[in-house]
Amino acid sequence: MNRDARKVIIKKKDGTVKANYLQKKMIETYTVSRDILIPLPPFPKIMLIELTNQCNHRCSFCFNSISTRKKGSINAKLLESILKEAYKLGTREVGFYGAGEPLLFKNIEQYIKLAKEIGYDYIYMTTNGVLASYEKVKSLISVGLNSIKFSINAATRETYKLIHGKDDFNRVIENLKQIKSFRDRYNIKFKIGVSCVLTDVNYREKEHAKNTIGKIADDIVFVKEGNQGGYMNNKNISQNGITIPCSMLFNRFHVSSEGYFTLCCVDYQNYLAVADLNHISLKDAWSSKFAVDMRNKHLSSNIKGTLCYNCSIGKNSAIKPLVSKYATLFKSVGIAD
Repeated sequence: MNRDARKVIIKKKDGTVKANYLQKKMIETYTVSRDILIPLPPFPKIMLIELTNQCNHRCSFCFNSISTRKKGSINAKLLESILKEAYKLGTREVGFYGAGEPLLFKNIEQYIKLAKEIGYDYIYMTTNGVLASYEKVKSLISVGLNSIKFSINAATRETYKLIHGKDDFNRVIENLKQIKSFRDRYNIKFKIGVSCVLTDVNYREKEHAKNTIGKIADDIVFVKEGNQGGYMNNKNISQNGITIPCSMLFNRFHVSSEGYFTLCCVDYQNYLAVADLNHISLKDAWSSKFAVDMRNKHLSSNIKGTLCYNCSIGKNSAIKPLVSKYATLFKSVGIAD
């Protein structure tokens, strides 16, 4: 989910929240109770696993296409171990997505099935939808997938090609229609959502997207183009930052495709990676010195020089990774080695 997800939340006049299914999930994700805003909170109930950092699209607002991290997928044995250990520690929701396209990961069905067998209550993914054919998603539902969110960032084929870098609009819309038809025909309990990142290219298509694509899915949410963890350096990108302390450090566990524990879901270069799960337990990673120190920095608003600082202010000042050996350095405006 994009960091700017909080901007889609609408409050009624009486102060109560008006939100659809996806917005409610975002509220749950980005709302942190005061009792866990501590340097070492309880192990989180939500975990995001980046199955791969490879992607078949080159979206204009996304850092993935210019990331210098080595492309690859998570080790299968490590993935199995992480799913089992996290559940024992109290995690009950797992999202299979990250910087890449999860459906490029081979045997994804096997691990969704494993997560369901272990006992996870809610298993979900975000995809650009190109590989989310009716047959593929039917298979994923059969082994335990509870919801899917398509990232469709335009309402017309022409604009879609400009933003996504690929001419896959018709294919993605057809996949979405077929999945919904299958779900409705057999009255399957399965949620289908769509997210759309609004940019200077597609913002005029918002209402059209709502009235067309939005009617195919259960929900559609619109989020403003953001600075993606401080990596992006585009004059058209919104400079609105995030609130510190950021909820991600306190209520979610993020696993990179290398098997690193990172503190952020948009940590494209592992600047916030603090532990290698190939060599350390999830419990020890959560309570590691670097993780605890960074939470303390957030609690005291002392994050200058880190990726979190750039994300919070929406700019690219000079920063360094928390642990150099995990990061792939990226030399651009503001991101220093």
